[in-house]
Amino acid sequence: MIKLNRIGYKLLLAGLLGVVLCAGMIVNQTMSEAASNRAATQQAIASSAIEARASLRGMQLGVRDVRLAKSGQDIEKASAAVAEGFAASTKGMDSAISKVTKAKSLVNAYEAVSGEIRRSQLRIFEITAKRNQIST
Repeated sequence: MIKLNRIGYKLLLAGLLGVVLCAGMIVNQTMSEAASNRAATQQAIASSAIEARASLRGMQLGVRDVRLAKSGQDIEKASAAVAEGFAASTKGMDSAISKVTKAKSLVNAYEAVSGEIRRSQLRIFEITAKRNQIST
C-alpha cells in the first residue's frame, strides 16, 4: 500500500502543479497576443479610413477654394491643396485596403477549411449510416 503523506509525493505533486500552471500561462499569453494583434489590425484599418476621410475633406475644401478663386495664384494654391489631399487620401486608402485584403484572404482560407470539415462530416454520416444498415 502506498503512503500518500510522504514528502516525495508532496514534492512531486507540487512540481506537477507548477508545470501545469506554466503551461496554462503560456497558452494564455499566446491567446492574448493573438487577440492583441487582431485589435491592432482593426485599429490600423480604422485610423487609415479616418485619415482618408480627412484628406477627402481637404480635397473638397480645395475644390471650394478653386471655385471661389479671384486670381490665377489662388487657383494654383487651391489646386496644390487638392493634389495634396488626393495623395494623402490615396495613401490612407491603400494602407487600409492592404490590411483588409489580408483579412479577406484569412476569411477565404477559413471558408475553404470549413468546406473540408463539412465534407468530412458528411462522409462520417454516410459511413455511420452504411454501418448501421449492415449491422441490421
